Amino acid sequence: MTESFTATIDVQPVKTLLSILSKLSEEAIYTWTPEGLRIRVVCAHRFKLADIWLKPEAFREYNCPETIKLGVVNERLKDIVKTLTTKDTVDFSYEDGKFVLESKGLRRVVKLLRLEYMNEVDSLPQFSYSYS
Repeated sequence: MTESFTATIDVQPVKTLLSILSKLSEEAIYTWTPEGLRIRVVCAHRFKLADIWLKPEAFREYNCPETIKLGVVNERLKDIVKTLTTKDTVDFSYEDGKFVLESKGLRRVVKLLRLEYMNEVDSLPQFSYSYS
């Protein structure tokens, strides 16, 4: 069985997500799981970190039976969604090693990065805060 997933989401959350990610790093590892999409990214200087999780309920349709990690250049996605309006949806899919975005009759295959060369955030730091 080959790795695959499909997901459909409104454009506005994707635009917001990409805006946040572009302030931190040019690239990110998108981890698609049955529990949703998780993106953990850290800036090059390692002092800003984002842990973003979109549950399946955030999508119009979501089907991901197994965990799939994809190394993505955020600008490649941003270039595709920037022309779409808030009424549009984006279809994400991955099959046969190809990450595809589709919307309004346009279909783009997004070139992926090699995960072994990327800066993956495995776990979040634990802090103990006291408030007064």
